[in-house]
Amino acid sequence: MEAAATTSVPTLSPKRVPTKAKVPSAAVAKKPAVRKSRTVVKDPPEIVDLTSMIAEAAYLIAANRGFAPGHDIEDWLQAEQLILSRYR
Repeated sequence: MEAAATTSVPTLSPKRVPTKAKVPSAAVAKKPAVRKSRTVVKDPPEIVDLTSMIAEAAYLIAANRGFAPGHDIEDWLQAEQLILSRYR
């Protein structure tokens, strides 16, 4: 006795994909507008370059004064102020 082969293949129904709910435009946060700046930002050189530029300026300040002793710190601070003011 043979059994009747009645295999039924279940039919697959297409899955319903839920649609996204529309969010009112007032609830969506907008990105702020990008403002283009007309200011030119000068990038300061590396620390080593600043130090050598300050040293050279301090030397020139001392040379203009005739290398009078005892003013090395003043010369350095004046040169530092001069060089750093260029990059602000």
